[in-house]
Amino acid sequence: MRAELSDPLTPMLALGATASAVLGSPVDAVMVGSVLTGNSVLAATQRLRAESRLNRLLALQVPPARKVVAGPDGQRVYRDVIAEQLQPGDVIEVRTHEVVPADARVIEEVDVEVDESALTGESLSVTKQVDATPGADLAERRCMLYAGTTVVAGTAVAVVTAVGADTQERRAAELVSSDLSNVGLQYQLSQLTNRAWPVSMTGGALVTGLGLLRRQGLRQAVASGIAVTVAAVPEGMPLVATLAQQASARRLTQFGALVRIPRSVEALGRVDMVCFDKTGTLSENRLRVAKVRPAPGYSADEVLRCAVHAAPATNGGPQVHATDVAIVAAAPSELAGNGDPPDAHLPFRSGRAFSASVSGTELTVKGAPEVVLAACGADGPDMDQMVAGLAADGLRVIAVARRQLNPQQARSVLDDPDDIAHFCHDGLSLVGFLGLSDTPAARPPNCSRTCTSTGSTCG
Repeated sequence: MRAELSDPLTPMLALGATASAVLGSPVDAVMVGSVLTGNSVLAATQRLRAESRLNRLLALQVPPARKVVAGPDGQRVYRDVIAEQLQPGDVIEVRTHEVVPADARVIEEVDVEVDESALTGESLSVTKQVDATPGADLAERRCMLYAGTTVVAGTAVAVVTAVGADTQERRAAELVSSDLSNVGLQYQLSQLTNRAWPVSMTGGALVTGLGLLRRQGLRQAVASGIAVTVAAVPEGMPLVATLAQQASARRLTQFGALVRIPRSVEALGRVDMVCFDKTGTLSENRLRVAKVRPAPGYSADEVLRCAVHAAPATNGGPQVHATDVAIVAAAPSELAGNGDPPDAHLPFRSGRAFSASVSGTELTVKGAPEVVLAACGADGPDMDQMVAGLAADGLRVIAVARRQLNPQQARSVLDDPDDIAHFCHDGLSLVGFLGLSDTPAARPPNCSRTCTSTGSTCG
């Protein structure tokens, strides 16, 4: 209610109502007071109703949490609690496909990758690590887990650092509660009040003084001055504006939009440019292979075959990583089918920008172009230009390579798959590149046609 009474016309109307009551015009005072009260009640009711619905929606999204405590024998014991019961300093564990219940500092992790698109808009999963990242931006804090994000792979143990309204997710959501910009009717009324108030007061004082000079009664002279002062104020404007905003808010509710502050509807009507976070709106938050660039001597199918072979075995289940899902989906069925799993696999992890697999004596590698090209000895201007061309198209570039091992080398990796890394630093042959992009959502073309039909442009 206090926020709604901050209307720039409120002080002038309140002063006029008070003076009218003192000077014996209670009807005028009641009418002006009713306008002030009705306007504030309507706006406050809309805000309370919207916040109540928003709180119910947020309550449905509260994830469960797995709290780690020490048992009687010192072993770890897990307790399932709701996220609201967590406190800073608690130790939690999150596993694959679980939602992180609170902001937390990673203290243990095993091949953890997190989907942070809900917070940062980045569609690619982010690897996590135990080592600290001081001074890093939010999206680069690899040692932190954030509430509302989803673990797509691995298991992590972390210490809770923030819960509830102190989490980065809630702080981002509360940005919409900040002060509205200086646009629209409220701002114009404020400017009008600031300019008209001195003139109105001066006019009222002159009328009162002239009445006294003409030997009118004090009450009549003051009443005439107040009438002139208040006459410059459009006392019905706030109520009319609030009613119009309320009607617009109700219509927007029918389209699934929740309006917390009625005056924001007018600001929405003044928008001439809209910038979308493409993840989950213009795109499906799902990667796809957009381009395949084979190296000389190889075909596109060979690039996909080696890339699929370098992905981890799934034992009949789906791939976990978004990149591997996209590669398997792009490969022909005979390449992505239920073939024999690799004899040994080296997964991608923080500090190792590639993954590799060995079957028989064939080693296949996929990873960051700068790493793979260096191991191939092919980091020349032609290859750099090809990578730059794919990146310029907005694609995430993955390099694919292979190597033929001798029997002794092939046997050594069976005993310790980590030994695969020793054979990935040199001696590789470049097979080609993959360009991955977000999958466009099915709705944007319809949205574009709708915008075009109304005279708007989409870029």
